[in-house]
Amino acid sequence: MKQLIAYLKFDLSVHWRGFGTMAYSMSFFLLGTLIFSVFLQETGQPQPYLTGTIIWVIAIFAAVLPLENLFRDDVQDGTLDQLKIAGFGEESI
Repeated sequence: MKQLIAYLKFDLSVHWRGFGTMAYSMSFFLLGTLIFSVFLQETGQPQPYLTGTIIWVIAIFAAVLPLENLFRDDVQDGTLDQLKIAGFGEESI
Protein backbone atom coordinates (compact mmCIF):
# COMPACT_ATOMS: atom_id res chain seq x y z
CA MET A 1 0.00 0.00 0.00
CA LYS A 2 2.92 2.36 0.72
CA GLN A 3 4.21 1.78 -2.81
CA LEU A 4 0.87 2.72 -4.28
CA ILE A 5 0.62 5.91 -2.22
CA ALA A 6 4.18 6.88 -3.19
CA TYR A 7 3.38 6.25 -6.84
CA LEU A 8 0.18 8.31 -6.63
CA LYS A 9 2.04 11.22 -5.04
CA PHE A 10 4.64 11.12 -7.81
CA ASP A 11 2.06 10.81 -10.56
CA LEU A 12 -0.06 13.67 -9.24
CA SER A 13 3.01 15.90 -8.95
CA VAL A 14 3.86 15.17 -12.58
CA HIS A 15 0.33 15.97 -13.73
CA TRP A 16 0.11 19.19 -11.70
CA ARG A 17 3.23 20.47 -13.46
CA GLY A 18 1.19 20.77 -16.61
CA PHE A 19 -0.54 24.07 -15.93
CA GLY A 20 -2.02 24.10 -19.44
CA THR A 21 -4.67 21.48 -18.69
CA MET A 22 -5.89 23.33 -15.64
CA ALA A 23 -5.90 26.65 -17.51
CA TYR A 24 -7.79 25.01 -20.38
CA SER A 25 -10.42 23.70 -17.97
CA MET A 26 -10.81 26.99 -16.14
CA SER A 27 -11.06 28.96 -19.37
CA PHE A 28 -13.74 26.56 -20.63
CA PHE A 29 -15.71 27.08 -17.42
CA LEU A 30 -15.37 30.87 -17.48
CA LEU A 31 -16.22 31.21 -21.17
CA GLY A 32 -19.18 28.84 -20.89
CA THR A 33 -20.54 30.71 -17.89
CA LEU A 34 -20.03 34.04 -19.64
CA ILE A 35 -21.83 32.89 -22.79
CA PHE A 36 -24.83 31.56 -20.89
CA SER A 37 -25.02 34.61 -18.64
CA VAL A 38 -25.12 36.88 -21.68
CA PHE A 39 -27.79 34.66 -23.25
CA LEU A 40 -29.95 34.69 -20.13
CA GLN A 41 -29.63 38.48 -19.78
CA GLU A 42 -30.87 38.99 -23.33
CA THR A 43 -34.00 36.92 -22.73
CA GLY A 44 -34.99 39.23 -19.89
CA GLN A 45 -36.56 36.45 -17.84
CA PRO A 46 -34.69 35.57 -14.67
CA GLN A 47 -34.70 31.81 -14.22
CA PRO A 48 -32.64 30.93 -11.15
CA TYR A 49 -33.21 27.18 -11.39
CA LEU A 50 -31.95 27.18 -14.97
CA THR A 51 -28.91 29.27 -14.11
CA GLY A 52 -27.78 26.93 -11.33
CA THR A 53 -28.26 23.89 -13.53
CA ILE A 54 -26.26 25.40 -16.37
CA ILE A 55 -23.40 26.33 -14.04
CA TRP A 56 -23.26 22.78 -12.64
CA VAL A 57 -23.28 21.21 -16.11
CA ILE A 58 -20.50 23.52 -17.30
CA ALA A 59 -18.49 22.71 -14.14
CA ILE A 60 -18.88 18.97 -14.75
CA PHE A 61 -17.78 19.32 -18.38
CA ALA A 62 -14.78 21.40 -17.29
CA ALA A 63 -13.84 18.70 -14.77
CA VAL A 64 -14.10 15.95 -17.38
CA LEU A 65 -11.87 17.70 -19.95
CA PRO A 66 -8.50 16.87 -18.32
CA LEU A 67 -9.42 13.21 -17.72
CA GLU A 68 -8.38 12.36 -21.25
CA ASN A 69 -4.77 13.22 -20.45
CA LEU A 70 -4.70 11.52 -17.05
CA PHE A 71 -3.69 8.04 -18.22
CA ARG A 72 -2.54 8.76 -21.78
CA ASP A 73 1.14 9.19 -20.91
CA ASP A 74 1.10 6.14 -18.64
CA VAL A 75 -0.36 3.96 -21.38
CA GLN A 76 2.09 5.24 -23.98
CA ASP A 77 5.24 4.68 -21.93
CA GLY A 78 4.13 1.32 -20.52
CA THR A 79 3.79 2.34 -16.87
CA LEU A 80 0.38 0.70 -16.51
CA ASP A 81 1.76 -2.57 -17.87
CA GLN A 82 4.63 -2.41 -15.38
CA LEU A 83 2.20 -1.86 -12.51
CA LYS A 84 0.23 -4.94 -13.58
CA ILE A 85 3.43 -6.98 -13.71
CA ALA A 86 4.45 -5.67 -10.25
CA GLY A 87 1.32 -7.20 -8.78
CA PHE A 88 -1.03 -4.27 -8.43
CA GLY A 89 -4.61 -5.17 -9.19
CA GLU A 90 -6.51 -3.43 -11.94
CA GLU A 91 -8.87 -1.97 -9.35
CA SER A 92 -6.05 -0.19 -7.55
CA ILE A 93 -4.49 1.16 -10.74
